[in-house]
Amino acid sequence: DELGNFTGIGVYKNGKKEGLWELKEGKFTAQGNFQNGKEEGLWEFYDEYGQVKLRVNFKNGVKVSD
Repeated sequence: DELGNFTGIGVYKNGKKEGLWELKEGKFTAQGNFQNGKEEGLWEFYDEYGQVKLRVNFKNGVKVSD
């Protein structure tokens, strides 16, 4: 997927990430939804202070806009 080496907290369904996930890499956090193991919809990326630094839309695991 496009999110790289983030570690995450969320649910697996049939061995694939599903629903709301929170992903962390170092001081940065990303939050968004997975559908059938792929990023779907709006994802928000936060800095170490909890401020939104980036918003990205995904469709079927592919970035479609930011």
